[in-house]
Amino acid sequence: MFQIALVDDEPSARAVARELLIESFPEVRIVGEAGGVQEGFELLNRTRPDLVLLDIDMPDGTGFDLLSRWDNPPFKVIFITAFDQFAIKAFQFSAFDYLLKPLDPLMLLNDVQKLIGAISQPSLIPAIQLQTLLASIQRGHADRLLIPHQTGFHAVPLDELLFIQSEGSYSYIYSKNNLKILSSRPIAQYEQLLPPETFQRVHQSYLLNLREVRSFEQGDDMEATLSSSHKVPISRRKKQEFIEAMKRMSLG
Repeated sequence: MFQIALVDDEPSARAVARELLIESFPEVRIVGEAGGVQEGFELLNRTRPDLVLLDIDMPDGTGFDLLSRWDNPPFKVIFITAFDQFAIKAFQFSAFDYLLKPLDPLMLLNDVQKLIGAISQPSLIPAIQLQTLLASIQRGHADRLLIPHQTGFHAVPLDELLFIQSEGSYSYIYSKNNLKILSSRPIAQYEQLLPPETFQRVHQSYLLNLREVRSFEQGDDMEATLSSSHKVPISRRKKQEFIEAMKRMSLG
């Protein structure tokens, strides 16, 4: 039995998640609900769930306050929150996933299905993810991107990231050493997540690490050549924005 706890100060939000999970997964058991940090701490210590659906902004503190009470939290976490974009940039590097309110049922079901399938896989270690999350928040930034998959995650340092290519509602992450990773998140989420002074959407289908650009050619097909020799197209609509961003990063 896969056990889930709900920690959210909105009873209606907990009810939506509870009913959706019970109807969709016969192997899921909701072990309890809490509306705040202290109540949630007591609930999680008592029930020891496999997964916590966690809100951020609660009356007696935040979801981060709750997580910091464990050195090695014995559960996985999915944030379900209406919190602002800055917080998303901090914690999406490390949490298994975040879902914005109003809740998209298909996204929640997809995440839970992945976790149920991975429960016997020791490579998916929530403690490592949550420690990285809390350290990122304390520093005010993060230096790597965590990309979850069926049995674990890939950790890609930002200075090794070359570009991201859209593939419908999915994305391909390209990094140095010829690494190409398929992500279930769309490119728009990565555009919000990554620091805009370094990573720029230069085309509808491409998000580019400007530090990796080695040359730019204008013509019928405008494209940037990267340190890896990859060629990334630059759209005409994004051309001037791209050139100005490159100038800001250089002495020339």
